[in-house]
Amino acid sequence: MRKYKELVNNPPEISVPKVCREVIFGVVFEIGDITNLIRFKKNVEGDFVISGGGLLFKNYRGNYERFELEWAADEGEWDYVMRLINSGPMQIDYVRFR
Repeated sequence: MRKYKELVNNPPEISVPKVCREVIFGVVFEIGDITNLIRFKKNVEGDFVISGGGLLFKNYRGNYERFELEWAADEGEWDYVMRLINSGPMQIDYVRFR
């Protein structure tokens, strides 16, 4: 729980460009400082789809629906995506994109 609290108290400065084809957030869960990846990747239609890095999306227990994250990502609203992710039982540690 130490890493999670550190991220809550001192969140990293993270920015994502509006145009990218894949974004991966490294997250830390509140319980046990468990880490995981949330991957946003564009499908053949050009829309972002979420992959939970092995965990089912419903296990994230956030205050949002999957489509809210995907639609915001489609619009390039990464600040909103990050706010939603951080509003649940996890905090973003880092981001990678291409």
